[in-house]
Amino acid sequence: MPRVTCGRQRSFLREARITARLQHHNIVTIHELGETGAGNDRVPFLVMEMVRGEGLDVVLKRGSVALRDVGQWGIQICEELADAHKDGFVHRDIKPSNFFVTPSGVVKVLDFGIDCGGSRSHRDPGHQDGFHRGHTRAHGP
Repeated sequence: MPRVTCGRQRSFLREARITARLQHHNIVTIHELGETGAGNDRVPFLVMEMVRGEGLDVVLKRGSVALRDVGQWGIQICEELADAHKDGFVHRDIKPSNFFVTPSGVVKVLDFGIDCGGSRSHRDPGHQDGFHRGHTRAHGP
């Protein structure tokens, strides 16, 4: 497991706490989060619901998707985003790999997109911790 720096630990735990507060059937449920270890050897962890299925990115790479599925998945994603927005949270990394499709067609968001980036080029002075949120390939203007 790669070493998690203090800044990344804080970002990881902050994102997990935000996700845990959001209660919606299309958002993965966080059961527990915290840190294990002591001193400089602390490592963050989270326990979330087991979701069977595959990433939306994997589904899309296989080829054409039925129009009905596209519509149902789109509605679920919009409902999840609207619910999170109602609670004052804006998803900053909307891309297929952050959504999971179950065998029954339920779409779950797994990642709310805090990208700590390792380099200074990813730093954003507009954020308190200086890190840019989202992924540069899928980030809106």
